Amino acid sequence: MSYKPQASRKGSGRLSKSAHDKKAKEKKKRADAKYLREETPEVSAKEVTEKALSGLNRLGNQVFALSPFSQYFDDWLLNLRQVVSEFESNPAIKVDDQFQKEHTQIFLDVQAALAENRLAESNLTKEAKALSDNNHLIVEADKEYAQKTRELSNRRNSETTAKLGDYPTEYAK
Repeated sequence: MSYKPQASRKGSGRLSKSAHDKKAKEKKKRADAKYLREETPEVSAKEVTEKALSGLNRLGNQVFALSPFSQYFDDWLLNLRQVVSEFESNPAIKVDDQFQKEHTQIFLDVQAALAENRLAESNLTKEAKALSDNNHLIVEADKEYAQKTRELSNRRNSETTAKLGDYPTEYAK
């Protein structure tokens, strides 16, 4: 008996769509388009400002969970940019040159502060690693000291016992 592979038919795994399915899909696309055309209700400048201030307040009060904290800085800065961008892009808000200059300067200041914190955290991490290495060396030295002390004690005990063995038994007592 020999094995003969079966010839595969091209496109045998595909099912063709009926005309009914195609029409239904077209109608669905048109219905979805209607929903996209509906505009959201106008939001007042006060509401937009309150939303932005609330987002900024949330970011300002955020506390990072675990060290190293610098791993959170990029995401935090991205969220800050997003809040400000949403504020600026809202049609109810009119952004002037002074606002642009001030917010650009604030972002530069924040980036500089985060860079300083990142550097300080990096130095702190290096120092913590150095302390850990030193502690490890101290533990190793303690182990070595304890081992040498045991060896010396055992040698002293064996030498003492050997010396006592050289004397007559009346002196050993």
